[in-house]
Parts: sequence; C-alpha cells; structure tokens
Amino acid sequence: MSPLEEHTLAHREKFIRRIEKQGGKSVFDIPYENYLRTVLWIAIRDWVVESQSGKCAICDHKAAEVHHHDYDEATLLGLRSSGLVGLCARCHELIEFDEARTKRVSLDDKRAVFEKLASEFTCLKQEGFRVTVERSKLMINLEYVGNEDFLKFIHCSSLAYIFIIKQFSRSEMTFPLPFGREKLQQKSGVVLNLRKSGKKMAAIKATPTSIQIKLTKTCVYPFEESLRAFLELEPFIKVVQ
Repeated sequence: MSPLEEHTLAHREKFIRRIEKQGGKSVFDIPYENYLRTVLWIAIRDWVVESQSGKCAICDHKAAEVHHHDYDEATLLGLRSSGLVGLCARCHELIEFDEARTKRVSLDDKRAVFEKLASEFTCLKQEGFRVTVERSKLMINLEYVGNEDFLKFIHCSSLAYIFIIKQFSRSEMTFPLPFGREKLQQKSGVVLNLRKSGKKMAAIKATPTSIQIKLTKTCVYPFEESLRAFLELEPFIKVVQ
C-alpha cells in the first residue's frame, strides 16, 4: 500500500489548483462541508480505512467513517495520516457526543475519549462478550451476562442481525426484505420461512441484552446448533454455563 502522501498526490494538486482558481490560498479558504465532498477527501478517507484493513480502530467492527484528531493543513491535504483514524459509526458517535447528546468541541477532549474507549475495549475483549444459551421446548434464549460496559460497543440485537445475515442470506431459509436491526425489536420479530415451501420455521426477536428464537411446532431447521456454531466463530463471544 503506497503512503498517503503519494496516494493523494494527483487529487491534492487538482484540489490546490481549484482553490487558487477561486481566489483562495489554502484549504481553509473553502467551507469544511464543501471539503468533505471533494475527491481529495474521499481518497484520504478510503486510504485510512484500507490502512486499517477496514476495521474500526477501537472495536474492530467495520470502519464506516474517519475521525479527525487534527484539522491542520497537512492532515487536510493528505500529507500526514497520524491525525486521522477509521471508526465504526457507533464509536465515532461516542467520541463526538457526550451522554447528554451534547457535541464535544475540544479536540483534546475527543482524543481523551478515543484513548479511553480503545483502552476499555482492549480489556473487555480479553474478558469476552459473555452470554448464556438455553433451550426450553420451542424457545431458545440467549442472555448477555457480562460487563455492562461492553454494551457500548456491541449488543445482542446487533449480534442477532449479524447471525441472520451470515446464516440465512444464502441458505434454505428466507427472511423479509428490506431487513434492518429495528425489525428485531418489533412485536412479531423477524420471521424465517423455508425457501421452497414458504413454511414458517421461527421468529427471532432481540433487545440490547437478549435474543429470543421462538420455534414453530413443525420447525425442521436446527436453530440451536446453528446459533451455537455462529457464536463459536464470532470474535469476543464467550458462551458460559
């Protein structure tokens, strides 16, 4: 992977010429909102995410955004990468806003939150996202029993969403589309049917701390085995008795 400065060279030169045509002298002479729509910024953003193998620098989930530790000219022109970090949307939100949903302004405060979250997640990852899985007749229940701080980074509704997407997108089962996490919180949950017959097999509901799979009496799909196999392959997940 080429260095950021080299990767953005052509875009940077074009960007500088554009500013000069508009009578400006530096990147600070255009509105920041306009800067974020430039090809230069897109190239910088994509490079940062790729340099982290597409993972959030805090929690290892998919990086969807790039956070600025610095807004100096070298950073904005793609000459320096140390002031940029790829984050998932959730971690970015935790940095940008406090618990009262007030936006943080100080870069020092934001960096302190970033470092605190990264340290917390490292410790939590070692402890594991601890869950129990129990089967009772036609009900499979997963409950989160670990450190509540972990719920800042991942919760059971997200886990259920990933489970459905990974296990059933190309399987004999179908689920309603479009599909989003909010459907898991509805009263009826997400219904899964056999692809060939359309026969209902189960309904999955989730909250931040639990997943409930309600099976039909005629269910022939091994949901419990499928869920346990999924959990074994997921990083950070620990099934406890």
